[in-house]
Amino acid sequence: RQAEHAPEDPKVALAPPLLFDGQRLRARLSVALVRKGYALADRQMDAELAEALDVLDDVLRDESLWVEFLIERGQMQYLNNHETAHFRSEFSDAEAPERKRHLIRLWYRNAGRTFYNG
Repeated sequence: RQAEHAPEDPKVALAPPLLFDGQRLRARLSVALVRKGYALADRQMDAELAEALDVLDDVLRDESLWVEFLIERGQMQYLNNHETAHFRSEFSDAEAPERKRHLIRLWYRNAGRTFYNG
């Protein structure tokens, strides 16, 4: 977790990273957060999970699979976190307060609470 949870919620969450409903494979994971979660919980990953995360890291680093673009003023990016691996690269923000980046992140869901983890 990344501290987007409700104050009374635990600092780590256990959830299956991959789900197959018979038609679609959905993913819900960040390799770094899985590793961080194990560290926070003071638990050791088994060798199979550690290897799977290493392989996923290798795939996600393959630049031939990337699509890069610049989000400009007034544009919106809409992603399904269960179907698209994504990240935000570094940026240089303006010094003047009125020119600083303004980013709003929203999570859409059909059920659950209004916090990141629902």
